[in-house]
Amino acid sequence: MSKLSLAITFNGSFRIGSGRSGVMLDDVLDPDRLLPGTSLKGVMREAARALFPMVDDATDHPMVAEVFGTTRSRSPWHWDDAEFAVEPSIRPKARIALDDRRRTEPGALFVVEAAHTSTATATIWQQGAVDAGRVETHLAMLSIAARLVEGLGADRRRGLGWVTITTERRECDKDIALLLANEVQAS
Repeated sequence: MSKLSLAITFNGSFRIGSGRSGVMLDDVLDPDRLLPGTSLKGVMREAARALFPMVDDATDHPMVAEVFGTTRSRSPWHWDDAEFAVEPSIRPKARIALDDRRRTEPGALFVVEAAHTSTATATIWQQGAVDAGRVETHLAMLSIAARLVEGLGADRRRGLGWVTITTERRECDKDIALLLANEVQAS
């Protein structure tokens, strides 16, 4: 079975909310799953869609569907939750909502938790069958998608969750060439 290791460098704090409130907090983190594998999979799928856009509003490109799965077929890959070498510190963070005139909206102060750490690792491993000739293509897609991720979690477009992800696959140009060759063959 094949696997791909991810090295995640955090360029600031991040938060993947639990959907639960706490004492004087509108949303708290799950301390046991600060960065779930499902969140990594979601941002990587979004990055893969930048390479291979969706066919329509509900259908992924066949290569993205093959690697990440669909509602009808499970992905042959499993994303483990991130592991942290140093326990992240969790601190409150305040957010406000602005109205059209850029003034604070009444009652729109939110206090949430954010995690602060410098690095984490995660592993993607093969859990299902992949045609022998397609494993390298899948690994190339996963590696390039991981490298394209710039942010994860909530508020990633507002300054939280900015990351750099690298993998042990060092030759990006070969991975891109492999993906493009497969795209041309599929056409």
